[in-house]
Amino acid sequence: MDHETDGRTWWAWTRDFVTEPVPAEWRPPVASPAPGETPALDRDSFAAAVRDGLRQYLRDEPLAASPLRHCLAFTRGATEPASAIALRAVLGDAVQTLAAHPADLKFHRALQQTWLTPGAKQEAVAADLGLPFNTYRYHLARGAERVAQVLWQREQMARQAAGGGGAGPA
Repeated sequence: MDHETDGRTWWAWTRDFVTEPVPAEWRPPVASPAPGETPALDRDSFAAAVRDGLRQYLRDEPLAASPLRHCLAFTRGATEPASAIALRAVLGDAVQTLAAHPADLKFHRALQQTWLTPGAKQEAVAADLGLPFNTYRYHLARGAERVAQVLWQREQMARQAAGGGGAGPA
């Protein structure tokens, strides 16, 4: 690309990376897990695992098979994967943190009565909370998102403390 100003010719070389992907050698290296180590979850996989963990909260076998058991926020510095009991404790603690903020209290109630202390069908829980069923389902979904956000922040802090270099996959 040439341009002439005041009798001088200027040129510039450009590359449009919007239409052409960044070459692999210019991308930051992806941290690969050590042999026998489970790779870190990205944010979307982590959120999906948290939602599934909340649904399986009282069931030991599915919870013990969760990919969350290898996440630093759940192992709390231990070298072995977290047990179902440890996963349940961390998930329960994260749900309890929602009760501390008035805007999240409605989400906390939906999660608490649906997955942490279940006993009634979702329609009955919605009626107990005095909510239309669609609103209750919104509170349940939004509450699970908030719990995933809380735990993702803990996971990122644990990765930084462990020397993982920060955010990891987003």
